Amino acid sequence: MAYRAVANLREVSVAELTAACPAAARGARTRQPAAQLERWRILRDLLVDAWVNRDAPTEELLERHLGVLSRLEADLIARMFHNVRRSFPVPDSAEIDLEGRRFWFDAEELGATVPASVTFSINTDEGTEHVRLKTGRSRTTDAEAAVLWSAAEDGETFVDLMASTGEVEEIAAPPDPEALLTDLLEEHSQRGSGVRPGPACVWCRRAATCGAFPSDRPVSSRARTVNVTKTDIEALESCHRRVAWRRVHGVPRDDGEEIDMGSSLGQGRLFHALVGAAEGADDLRAAVDTFLAGVPPSEVAELRLMWENHRRLIDEEGLAVRQTEFPVGITLIEGEGAEAVGTSVIAFLDLTARDATGAPVAIELKTGNPTDHVIEDDIYAVGLRRWIGPDTPAVIHRHYVRWDPPTCEVVALGPGEVEAAAERLRRRVRPIHDWDWDDPLQPAYAEGPWCNGCEFRLTCRAYR
Repeated sequence: MAYRAVANLREVSVAELTAACPAAARGARTRQPAAQLERWRILRDLLVDAWVNRDAPTEELLERHLGVLSRLEADLIARMFHNVRRSFPVPDSAEIDLEGRRFWFDAEELGATVPASVTFSINTDEGTEHVRLKTGRSRTTDAEAAVLWSAAEDGETFVDLMASTGEVEEIAAPPDPEALLTDLLEEHSQRGSGVRPGPACVWCRRAATCGAFPSDRPVSSRARTVNVTKTDIEALESCHRRVAWRRVHGVPRDDGEEIDMGSSLGQGRLFHALVGAAEGADDLRAAVDTFLAGVPPSEVAELRLMWENHRRLIDEEGLAVRQTEFPVGITLIEGEGAEAVGTSVIAFLDLTARDATGAPVAIELKTGNPTDHVIEDDIYAVGLRRWIGPDTPAVIHRHYVRWDPPTCEVVALGPGEVEAAAERLRRRVRPIHDWDWDDPLQPAYAEGPWCNGCEFRLTCRAYR
């Protein structure tokens, strides 16, 4: 049956990932970091204990569930526990179903059933409120909401309980839940069963084994694996803790860290989004105009100028753009057996193209001034080898679109240089092998100017 893989998924969120890449739901698993899941489980058990034993002192409850954890983990869960108790008091008269419940969307004509679960349910005279406990920032997706509401009965409602902030948010019913889910299933069936690399790869549990980011030796199911980006590797140069907290321990970001879309960083992101939306469109000008209609007016002139400079370089160099946000990377294994750690280095080329001779070209769009791009070049060169072959030079065009006139910097790495690049990457990620995945305070931290832009700077300062 074409939909068997979907029918066996644990949560519809995985089905959404699978719609982008069918390999995400099947194939070999490795030992991936599960700190966020474990944090959720401990908090759930702590809340259940508190509701069952309403007279138990808070200190006793916390010690019972958090006593063996690291100080940081214990503090994170304790803070979420207090947020939930403050913002979500359960009436003494309410009946609490603490076992959780699974809702199902049945598409018999497609041979598929898709689940979505709730953590616990509160039954009162007014009806039943089903609660989804969230320890991160992600809310219930439209597809998950569709599953819940497609199976809901009269008097049932759903909420997200955001433990990190204490917010309680209603999960609204999509306009047509059945149609949304049917479309999801049909999209999955049309994509077949192959690997479809894309942005979701950074979070996928099978990135090291699916073949999209190949290793020079087999990845054992006993190996620990972790996915890192170019930004992560650059951060390793200054502070291990920042990367470990992001990729292994899932430590929540400090609150209030919003990006100013008027800053150069924000404008750069807007420009990359513009290129992603326009390149490949049948009518480039119309696609650009549509995109710019949705950005702040103060940004329009600069974004249009960068777009025109980008296309000017494309035309001058005789390039034919093929794809945007093209994933490349490699998996580097350190250690043996159960002690092995596989680090999947994942990056995304802004554009791929062919030059006038038909040779492949990678294009990187730069909205700032030149910096040291050694790490970037190494990742791209090594990652491109899978697609262009071992004997074809890896050619990278770096376009500086804010300059007047716009400028292209060309980098070409031959086979020997690619091997040297792979070895440099291996040396850069080797320290990950020695991290303690059970102790978020073990990876070394280092103070410096990079702390100012770190998403963990307040939390880190408290645990030095």
